[in-house]
Amino acid sequence: MQRKFFLFFTTILLISCTSSRKAAEPESTVPVSTREIPEYSAEDLAQAKAYYIQGITAFELQDFNEALDNLTMAYILVPDDAAVNFALADAYMFLMDYSNALFYAREAIDIDPSNKWYHIKLAEIYLRDGQTDSAVQALETATRFFPTDVDLLVIKAGTLAEMGDYSASNAVYERILSITGPDLQLYFQMYRNAVMNDDTPAGISILERALAFDKDNAVVIQTLGGLYLEQGENDRALQLFESAIEQGLRSAEIKIGLADVYIQQGQWDMAGRFIREMIEDEAMGEQVKSELIQFMVTQFMRDPSNELLSESTESIIEAYVETYPDNAEAQALAADFFLMMRNNAAAIPRLRETVRLMPENEAAWQQLTQLYYSESMFEELIGISDEAEYWVPEDPFIRFFVGVAYSFSDDKPNAISWLQKATEVPARPNFKSVIWGVLGDTFEGADNWPAAVEAYQQAIELDPENSTALNNYAYFLSIRNEHLEKAYDMSLRAVAIEPSNSSYLDTLGWIYYKKGVIDKAYEYIRLSIQNGGDSSATILEHMGDVYREMGDMENARLWWSRALEQDPERDYLESRLIN
Repeated sequence: MQRKFFLFFTTILLISCTSSRKAAEPESTVPVSTREIPEYSAEDLAQAKAYYIQGITAFELQDFNEALDNLTMAYILVPDDAAVNFALADAYMFLMDYSNALFYAREAIDIDPSNKWYHIKLAEIYLRDGQTDSAVQALETATRFFPTDVDLLVIKAGTLAEMGDYSASNAVYERILSITGPDLQLYFQMYRNAVMNDDTPAGISILERALAFDKDNAVVIQTLGGLYLEQGENDRALQLFESAIEQGLRSAEIKIGLADVYIQQGQWDMAGRFIREMIEDEAMGEQVKSELIQFMVTQFMRDPSNELLSESTESIIEAYVETYPDNAEAQALAADFFLMMRNNAAAIPRLRETVRLMPENEAAWQQLTQLYYSESMFEELIGISDEAEYWVPEDPFIRFFVGVAYSFSDDKPNAISWLQKATEVPARPNFKSVIWGVLGDTFEGADNWPAAVEAYQQAIELDPENSTALNNYAYFLSIRNEHLEKAYDMSLRAVAIEPSNSSYLDTLGWIYYKKGVIDKAYEYIRLSIQNGGDSSATILEHMGDVYREMGDMENARLWWSRALEQDPERDYLESRLIN
């Protein structure tokens, strides 16, 4: 803006250097200077012109002190030249010497009050000096002189808005509109003022005028519809957006607005339809689509039992993944959604794609291995084990799940190898305790009892509340008839932690059996069966053994028979049923 001003003032100076300064013929409202302008010699004018040009050149190069020196020399030669005074005002303003800037600005106006830019500069200096009231007064004076000058009115309206007088600012914008006719930018400025003034009805009225002027403006439609929604006028918002869609205005803004109306009304199927259209729209930016997906997922998280919302979100996510099949973030987002839905079958392929596209994604590998484990997909888990170890080395969770998968696949050597590797990397004590406990079970299954004992002891040392390790260690001790008191103590602790666990109750009952306390054995094994143990052939067999010790062979055979039905491989029970 400054360059434009200086070129304008240069022209004024060149004119003043060729003849005596005379006021131009004013319009009816334009002020006329009463100041007498002296005649300057041609030599003074020429020298002043040279200083002036050097001054504005230095100003353009932002050498304000050099500019000030040359402009001051020009001023000494022609102190009554308006352009020189204006240039000095500008230079002092940039040097933040507002006292001198105001002096020269007033001088410029006094010499030539018909130049609106001089009035504007005076107002700008007042504003920079923090004298807002004086700035407004300067603009008031200027607009009285130039009541139809749009440039002045726009500056005045903007200044009033900066001062926080939004109503007065809009009054000036109304004046401008009466001169220029409808103008979308002015409507937007007025709407901003209404928003800042917390006057929603005024904002609605302004946007309605803007829409009457530009019926196809998607931004106006979306903003106006949003205001209708804020005011609870859902029907007006719906009518506005549906009308725009019918007219072929299917921009992203309008679709988002219409989707918002449907969301407000709980019509998630309709909202989902429009959002899916936006996801599939190639013209829409990927960032906008990502934000829409995040919005829908957030809504689902707030109301996961809403079937329509769930279906709509799933449909949108599927469209997103189909649109960006090679986008790892899209695949990960889809996986997260299906995990929230507890739809593991749908989450697994999305996680597979995530690690294919972004193999360094540790969380995705962890989720994938855990899902394979929870779904008993042990072959699949073993199949990705080496790849997972390569991309996410030394991860205790991944190593643990791979080890358990090998264990369930009856591959004890590999199970032991992966579980041992899992114990070698840092992890929380309670999780590392779990690893050692499972390793103890695996060693026991591999007939390496000394290693199993060491593993169980490590597990319990890391977490004395690891009830599974306490129970299993106690049970295997009882089976081996070793350290029954130690086994009894650990079993009591396990039952205290989980008093309804059928396996733990059976272990305690079996230890009582081994200790010869048959009534207690019967009590706890009966509780075990009542708490779900009736599906375990081992527990059923134990109850038969207890009845035998109680001398009730009829009931003993009944429970052994049930155990054999549960597990036909216990063929040794057949001889008990005969005898």
